[in-house]
Amino acid sequence: MPIHQHLNADSVEAAFIISSMLFEMPNICAGGSSSKFFKKMIENYEKNHFVSMESNKDIIYFAALALEKGEWRNCYDLLM
Repeated sequence: MPIHQHLNADSVEAAFIISSMLFEMPNICAGGSSSKFFKKMIENYEKNHFVSMESNKDIIYFAALALEKGEWRNCYDLLM
């Protein structure tokens, strides 16, 4: 299959997680959440105390933490 017709699975997953983050962060900050996937991802990362920025999921997790604190510029810098 030519490269221009191929979708990278990591890119699709990152786009899904970022859109889930942007959709769910207002709900999480208000005290609730409707997305089981994003809520479970946040809970799993909170249980793990030694998280480094090695994968796209890790970077998105740190961006979500920054967005939760209201540090939108830091969130933007992490995602870009």
